[in-house]
Amino acid sequence: MQEELWKPIVGFEGLYEVSNLGRVRSLDRAVLCKDFFITKKGKLKTIMIDKKGYQYVFLSKEGVERIYRVHRLVAITFIPNPENKPEIDHINTIKTDNRIENLRWVTSKENAQNAISHKKQRDAWTEQLKQLVKQRKIERGAKNAPRKVFQYTLDGQFVAEYESIKNARIALGPYNISMALDKEDRSAGGYIWRSKREEKPVYQGRMRFFRLLNILQFDKDGNCIAEYKDVNDAAKATGLHPENIRRSIYNDYKPRKYKFKLKGDL
Repeated sequence: MQEELWKPIVGFEGLYEVSNLGRVRSLDRAVLCKDFFITKKGKLKTIMIDKKGYQYVFLSKEGVERIYRVHRLVAITFIPNPENKPEIDHINTIKTDNRIENLRWVTSKENAQNAISHKKQRDAWTEQLKQLVKQRKIERGAKNAPRKVFQYTLDGQFVAEYESIKNARIALGPYNISMALDKEDRSAGGYIWRSKREEKPVYQGRMRFFRLLNILQFDKDGNCIAEYKDVNDAAKATGLHPENIRRSIYNDYKPRKYKFKLKGDL
């Protein structure tokens, strides 16, 4: 087994070290807290993966925190660069393998001429890496982490479970599920959406955004003057915007002095 060697990171001496195996750690140090110092114990830094498949860490100094790719930290610390080449090549094209023997300083042209096939380079961002990124987002509670969603009919019957909103959109269509998620008065694609599985969800208020049927139109004196199959038919017949008809149904709004109601509400 290869021996792990640690060296200070350039610019962060006394704060962080990087190893020849591609690990990063913070060091024990005294931190000023108001008018006294406290000892902060060093530890291994959490290594994350970006969208391109490269590992990175957060390093902070004097209150400023920045992102640094691990392979650059390893190369700058351990690998001489007498020709001042700008890029670092992963020799085996595995972007998470940041051992010094897998890294070399190269020009852009040399980087594109890696001995391993271009196809393998394109495929380096594998499904396994995608799953790892997804899992780490979930563990950190990131805002953009995928989360399960549960589909229900408008009367609260469970329909299906999806691993993410994206998967639900692929299955059903480009509906704005995120806007309807856990909202008592909204639906998307004709369904209610929840972030938790409930045997019988309870919905409060009216669900304004699904298709409204059996619309009645009243004049300013309160006389029923027309009946329509749905909001769209009412909008075509009256020249009003469908949203104005919805507002009239659920509020005191009277477009052109007309009032609209649902037949079942009488």
